[in-house]
Amino acid sequence: MTRRALFFMLGSLVVASALLFSFHAEPTDKEGGELVVRISHFRPSIPATVQKARGSLERRLAQLGAKVQWVEFKVTPDSALAATSGSVDFMVGGVEGGLSTLTLDVPAKILVSGPHGEHRTGWYTALLVRENSPIKTLADLRGKKIGVSRGGFSEAVLALAVRKGGLEYPKDVEPVYLGSPDSQAAYLQGLVDAVLTLDPYVVQIQKEIPSRILTDNEALGYPTVWAVLVLEKFAEKNPKIVQAVTEEFLAIGPWIETHREETAESLAQVIGFDNAAWNTTLGRASYVLEVPTEKSLVDVQSVADRIFELGVLRKRINATHHVWGPAVQTGALGAAWVE
Repeated sequence: MTRRALFFMLGSLVVASALLFSFHAEPTDKEGGELVVRISHFRPSIPATVQKARGSLERRLAQLGAKVQWVEFKVTPDSALAATSGSVDFMVGGVEGGLSTLTLDVPAKILVSGPHGEHRTGWYTALLVRENSPIKTLADLRGKKIGVSRGGFSEAVLALAVRKGGLEYPKDVEPVYLGSPDSQAAYLQGLVDAVLTLDPYVVQIQKEIPSRILTDNEALGYPTVWAVLVLEKFAEKNPKIVQAVTEEFLAIGPWIETHREETAESLAQVIGFDNAAWNTTLGRASYVLEVPTEKSLVDVQSVADRIFELGVLRKRINATHHVWGPAVQTGALGAAWVE
């Protein structure tokens, strides 16, 4: 084992232990007379961030005697780890994160997902190299250091790009596993040869240093799909809360479409980056979610099959076995969102 591999393994164990210690908790109970509903998301999860900024979910759940606790993670595996310890009730993020959680035998169900249909980019994802880089084609990635988040959509897109270049992933490249902010920093400092990241980091990187997009999720035919999952144990005990959460997340996409400037300004204040970066981000993605249908599950299953084949998912998942039905009765918008 190389020194780098040893350090990485030890670091991973420390992080995992810290997360389990910090987030391990008994099943959700009442705190001061209110049921605490714990929702995990990664940064920057636009559906979750907009939901937090709007406050409509908090108001909706308050009427049901509950309050929201948002739990933010930098990378997908940390969120999955929290789910295995029973430290969260809902998970919001890329569907890959939810699928990875299911492979850990966590009893969770899909509430909503999207976008589906013709426009299937929930967040634009691109592989960037410097303008003067000798990397001209995907085949030129051989032996190169590439910044990427581990175990989620970013690694899936990178694996697909590498294979399209006639290479084997990860054998023929050197993935440098970092969260999106750290990947951006490593790229700007010249510590990696390329970076696979998402908006608004793509926008910001191109603003700071001349860079070319070698490929992106759309060119690779990879749908980036948002998903909201609920732990089955929580859902069985709290169907009204599950219904409320479902309806509020169904309302996000339509609200963003009619409040683009307001959304960009809110995201800039909460996450950072300027309004222009967020306007670009919002303009090349969709946040329209829907309850599971036969058609939408085709996209989810496609992602599950593809990331299993790419080696990102540890075992095959049948999406139709992981759908929550009892609490999802309507596709109505949450009342607080209707203006």
